[in-house]
Amino acid sequence: MKNRFIYTLLGVALLGTSCSDSWLEEDPSDKLAVDGSVQTVTQAQYAIDGVYDQMSDDAYYNGKYIFNFDVMADDMRASETGRLDDYYRYTFYTESSDTEMWSRPYRAMKNVASLLAVIDNVEAEGADAIAARNDIKGQALALRGLIHFDLVKTFGKPYTHGDANTALGVPIVTDLVAFDQKMSRNTVEEVYNQVIADFKAGIDLLSNDANLGHINKAAAQALLARVYLYKGDMANALTYAEEVINNSNVSLMSRDNYVGEWAKDGMSESLFEIVNSSEDNGGLESVGYLSDPDGYGQFVATDPFIAKLQAATYDVRNQMLAKDELDRMGRVMKYPGKANEPSYTSNTRVIRLSEVYLIAAEAALASDAAKAAEYLNAVIERAYPTEDVIDADGTTVLFDHPADVPTVTAATINLARILEERSLELVAEGHRFHDLVRNNLTITRGDDYWGTTYKTIEMTDYKIIQPIPRIELDANPNMVQNPGYES
Repeated sequence: MKNRFIYTLLGVALLGTSCSDSWLEEDPSDKLAVDGSVQTVTQAQYAIDGVYDQMSDDAYYNGKYIFNFDVMADDMRASETGRLDDYYRYTFYTESSDTEMWSRPYRAMKNVASLLAVIDNVEAEGADAIAARNDIKGQALALRGLIHFDLVKTFGKPYTHGDANTALGVPIVTDLVAFDQKMSRNTVEEVYNQVIADFKAGIDLLSNDANLGHINKAAAQALLARVYLYKGDMANALTYAEEVINNSNVSLMSRDNYVGEWAKDGMSESLFEIVNSSEDNGGLESVGYLSDPDGYGQFVATDPFIAKLQAATYDVRNQMLAKDELDRMGRVMKYPGKANEPSYTSNTRVIRLSEVYLIAAEAALASDAAKAAEYLNAVIERAYPTEDVIDADGTTVLFDHPADVPTVTAATINLARILEERSLELVAEGHRFHDLVRNNLTITRGDDYWGTTYKTIEMTDYKIIQPIPRIELDANPNMVQNPGYES
């Protein structure tokens, strides 16, 4: 059975309200289906913007869904005891887990359900208005797929670890139901089926036009490629990744622009990003402020990652390192703030074309190694110069292109090399933990790990899956806790 609304959501989510919730305060989305608040395309646009607003919270894409997972892996760590140490040291339990990682996505899901309940009845006169209404509906469906996916990869057993048809995932939310609905968890397989169906339905409705801060057709296709990769369905992952690479009209950003693009409002290779500004942002608990040494400075690169990137002398990505609060080159400059603005104004990139190339490489590996190498090399070659390099003092440093570029061939490419490139390219964007987990690979921290346990994390450890929060368990007797957290 598809469960449709989280019993404790209304009470729990209110604890996490912020200045970015003004739209909800003025026109609560859970009333949309009953009080006629959405009657025009313009009002429907306000409603879908409210969903993005929920997703921009520091409990979701502007924070915890990035740094909580990254510090659980091997490329990023907590600089000191503070906001991130429970996740860094795996000392989270049922009583101490982050409740908002459950409640905030479901609050956004509630908004989606409210909008989808009325969208087909929204007035739309003429072809342009109908197309706009269809696009908004497509966004809502794609966002519902994305939110379910984020939840199931957080609170459910990884699909690639087996037993997806019996392992518990998360409750599926597709419609509005009574406030006191007490639902049970759907299986991981059921959730993935819903995710895929929602993305496909959304893709059929979405516009091809770029729309900063919103999902368009290419973004939905790219996110669906990611879903198939996590599912282990490499054929479909490759199909959707290639569709984006070949037809999205988006190109990899150039090496010369790579460093500066992170401060822009709209990265050239971004397919979907969360937009922040000086007035509307994740605030002092955002990933930008936690990575900034002039902020909390607690989200930093590990010593092994710093050494690895600094050893790649000509790799443009080593220019993304800056001094952190520990006076190491451990700040990853993906959240620098916009021009003359604080670090928390940085946009959060949900999916970039670079990742799509890396998805295509991994998805093609077993079936066509030459194609896999082609896609991987596109990301590698972009990071390196194409001619001699001139030092600051005017000295010419000879660089033999392409001989000095660490490209791969069909004979040398393997999963380890693809994951290494994902590490270099996607560091501090919330991917590394999931990359290791979905591939069933042990997580091993370096000598700079300052915890007392969990320097090595095996995939048999129950803590690779997050616990259902205590407040949800107490409110709903049908909610089952994940194995290992019962006591």
